[in-house]
Amino acid sequence: MDSSLLAVLRYLGRNRRPRYAQAPLRGMALLWEVFKDLVAVACTPMPFIKDYETGAILLASESHKTREVRDFITGIFASARFDTIRYAKRIPLFSFLLGHLFLKRRLGKVLRNYGWIRRRYPARVGRDFLKFFLYQTMAEQCFTKRPPVAIAIISDLAARRIAFARAARKSGAAVIYYQYGQHHSFRPPFRVDYAICLNNLLADKLKADQDAVVVNRHVYDGKAEDLRFRRVPEHPVIGITTNVYPNREGLERLLAGLHRQWRPTRVLYKPHPRSSDSVVKGLDCEVYDSTAGIEEFAKAVDLCISGNTTAILKVLLEGTPCLYLSGLDAYGHDRYGYMRGHAVTGGDALDPFTVRDINAFYSESGSLEQVRAYMERNMIIDKTKDETPRFIADMQRRLGRH
Repeated sequence: MDSSLLAVLRYLGRNRRPRYAQAPLRGMALLWEVFKDLVAVACTPMPFIKDYETGAILLASESHKTREVRDFITGIFASARFDTIRYAKRIPLFSFLLGHLFLKRRLGKVLRNYGWIRRRYPARVGRDFLKFFLYQTMAEQCFTKRPPVAIAIISDLAARRIAFARAARKSGAAVIYYQYGQHHSFRPPFRVDYAICLNNLLADKLKADQDAVVVNRHVYDGKAEDLRFRRVPEHPVIGITTNVYPNREGLERLLAGLHRQWRPTRVLYKPHPRSSDSVVKGLDCEVYDSTAGIEEFAKAVDLCISGNTTAILKVLLEGTPCLYLSGLDAYGHDRYGYMRGHAVTGGDALDPFTVRDINAFYSESGSLEQVRAYMERNMIIDKTKDETPRFIADMQRRLGRH
């Protein structure tokens, strides 16, 4: 089994461990599951590359994450030019891709790899894995005919992003890997030319394994004495943040508890930028602009109560105390390890906590030292690893050719 394809599976986000106690699918049962996968993928409209500007740094789609990438790169390289891939929705069964993919010489390898995975993993992974083959074939054809200068890939990996990165490498385009979250410290399943990193955990891996050019996405200098958290007043302005899958019941319980126990001056809920309007309809609080920066939101509140969201880190860096509570969104307890890393205080419910508890955690020297240690592990890049000038020079040379 190709180890790079197994790596794709690991980062798709929906896989489960193989069920070793259960016999793998074989014979007609396996063929039936593969047939269902093919039908499901063939009857699902998928985004196919329609257009893009070849003389620019490509972004796979337009989102709050890709806007952050664009802002960061232009902040250090003002003449950078970007374009976003534009898509047309098609049904793969009636596109050229299935025939192009499965009638080529690599048919045997594709079927062996796909069959190996399908025998051992749940259906949704099998379908995502099949989509990965389609995305990569589509991108290889487009990039070979019209190679981009570079493609920027966000570390929140999915089948399409992985496929695009691998196809870009085949076409000779550079891959710029952007570490979006401090917990994204895994080595990606494709070669990286330029890595915009948050911490040494990722920078060391990419430098050692792939000799990538490391760019320091500097947000914190690691000195405990520089950490200053505001004191939460008796009747605070409270902010609430969640990920893209909020739990409506959990939010309503939290709001009822806040009004009953804490009597805040105001309560502001900032939805995830990709959340639908129906999420906030009827909530007993003010709704903050979902497209606004989390830094702006953090400055507007005295305390932020968060679920499983990477926004926590940006809140802390603004000096705003943060309380983590599980049950506010779809993910399990402490998904990103903020509590395990002692970067925040929190638990399963609001009841045990008071304003005094929050102020104590974010003012005691012991707590501050633990937060500092978390920042040092997850947010620091040694100055000797930072090759930003080389990144700027290389990209200027690449963009200058077009």
